[in-house]
Amino acid sequence: MGAFETTKLSALRSEEQLSLLDEIDKLRRSGISDHVSLPQIAVCGDQSSGKSSCLEAISGIPFPRKDTLCTRFATELVLRKSSVESVVVNIVPSQQRSKKESQELASFQYTLQSFDELPELIESAKIVLGLDKPGSGFSSDILRIEISGPTRPHLTVVDLPGLIHAKNDDEDDEDVEEVVSELVYSYMRRPRTIVLAVVSALNDRALQAVLKRVKAVDPHGRRTMGLITKPDTLFKDSESERNFVKLALNEGTHFRLGWHVLRNRDFHTRDVTTPERDRIEEEFFSQGVWKTLPREILGVAQLRERLSKVLLDHIKSELPALIREIQDILNESLQALTRLGDRRGTAEQQRLYLLKHSQHFTTICRASCDGIYEDSFFGDLASGESRTRRFRAVVQNLNLAFAEKVRLEGHQVNLRGNGLEGKSDEAISWVRDILISSRGRELPGTFSPMLIGDLFRVQSKPWEKMSKIHLQDVWIRARKHVENILSTLMDAEACMASLMHCVDPLMEKLLRTATNEMDSLFRDRHRQAITYNHYFTENVQKISNGRYEKRLLEVLTQMFPLDYTRNQRTGPEDLSAVCAAIISRTIPDMDTRASIELLDHLEAFYKVAMKTFVDNVAVQVIEASIVNNLADVFNPLAVAQMTSELVSKIAAESQENQTQREQLERKIHILEEGLDTCKRHASRHTLGI
Repeated sequence: MGAFETTKLSALRSEEQLSLLDEIDKLRRSGISDHVSLPQIAVCGDQSSGKSSCLEAISGIPFPRKDTLCTRFATELVLRKSSVESVVVNIVPSQQRSKKESQELASFQYTLQSFDELPELIESAKIVLGLDKPGSGFSSDILRIEISGPTRPHLTVVDLPGLIHAKNDDEDDEDVEEVVSELVYSYMRRPRTIVLAVVSALNDRALQAVLKRVKAVDPHGRRTMGLITKPDTLFKDSESERNFVKLALNEGTHFRLGWHVLRNRDFHTRDVTTPERDRIEEEFFSQGVWKTLPREILGVAQLRERLSKVLLDHIKSELPALIREIQDILNESLQALTRLGDRRGTAEQQRLYLLKHSQHFTTICRASCDGIYEDSFFGDLASGESRTRRFRAVVQNLNLAFAEKVRLEGHQVNLRGNGLEGKSDEAISWVRDILISSRGRELPGTFSPMLIGDLFRVQSKPWEKMSKIHLQDVWIRARKHVENILSTLMDAEACMASLMHCVDPLMEKLLRTATNEMDSLFRDRHRQAITYNHYFTENVQKISNGRYEKRLLEVLTQMFPLDYTRNQRTGPEDLSAVCAAIISRTIPDMDTRASIELLDHLEAFYKVAMKTFVDNVAVQVIEASIVNNLADVFNPLAVAQMTSELVSKIAAESQENQTQREQLERKIHILEEGLDTCKRHASRHTLGI
């Protein structure tokens, strides 16, 4: 097998594995691991717990080890089956790196001719990462080692920096602990990562942070295997030895995958060959209390066999969830691609894009203005968003609210009250002052009809502000409604360009037209008060009759008191006294009397004019100027008349969108192939093939 031959990986291969792991390797080669988590083994433990030695024992690949230096970055070992033998080492920059730093680190990529070059290359990686000096801390970048060959298994093994209890004097970076903790946690929390929790026999089990982290990410211990290292440091027959033996038997801290014990090279045996290392380990486990333990939980050979089976079973159990995750991400990607819309690189594609969406916009907008909510755009009534999209309902409700506000708050002076003849003292005083200061040739006790118009303009003064606020509110809702429709049809960039270059100028024009129409209604208020509505005279009579009815009721109640003993009313037989009592009340002040009559006419005219004004605002301003023209702000005719330059401004696809489209198309292709592969393999397992 040449320089790349290593027999220590053979235990990780079997026909059963090759059938299943080959499918995972296809997914990994396709690049799907950038989008979903694939099964892997992560070696985790406290600082200097022997993790790198474990990784070397499992893989048979030499890693540089120093007793005074722990792993300072994550090392991701990717083993792949391939017809071509190769070892490629590169650095995956952290997302926290700047663009320039990422480019520099990404240029670190080498192809090795022998494993003997690996230790030196790892040291070079430390220099590139700035970890070659004391106090340089840890790196969140990843050293990725890809080993391919026809005899390689399909496996991913990751060696992570050790969890820190206390920093060394040369580790002066305040964020070291946080960086390492987050890096380790990012691997441990992945549901398809098998955590190989390394526990050193040099330290008390309760003091080792890795077990606490495992409890947090895998509380039931379903995907964790414990690994005890450095058992040769324990004193024979000591309490500590007995405790670790119990741990090896899965007592105390229980994991579903159990525990394993490994004796690694120490400082004195660091240079021995791999066969010699295995012989020393086997000899150690054949002595003392260790010889009483089951052989399948001792030694590196058995560990590789266990990991082989554990990984295989883990992949089988995760396959259904992996299929669901790929399907979910695929659906999200397809939706994102749909939101980008059609390709529009040429002028013809751009105009066709706008024509297509302007037609759809016109159809939806007209339906919403007509109150026909059959299109999927309007959604389900249960959702709050659907209510804002039903524009006819929005306008109707705004108009109703406007009418109610004008009815309740549209008057300047409150005419009714507890003063003379049911009028408010404020209203009588206000009208009397106007009457006196505006005398003409009218006789005492009468008033000029011109005063009705003057008083009405004062009384209806709040209408102007209320109607302008109402118009602005409707226009804002209309503008938002147009934007909502366009945002569902186009990507965000084309939508904003359409609004900026086409829709907004026309919406501003609609607002100006509506404002001009509103101003004409205001000008009508300054003309002579004229109405041919019969409700005016009826209202005057009703107001007058209401006042006399109230007076009559008061007199009759007084003249004919209720006899509670006989439950009937009694009173004078001479009805002339009753009539005299009814007509006895007079208002001697002629100006006050004229003011009350003038208030009657003002109140009657105000009611008629208010209803007319509210209707005019709704029909002539809101409907005619805004609602009826809303669908025309982005219609096919307008698109057809656009210049090529304007079409390009609106519909041309940005470089960012083109890049995003290409990435999405590649991602969708990868996910579709991956989903097909997973489903095909899942079917074979379901059928027992």
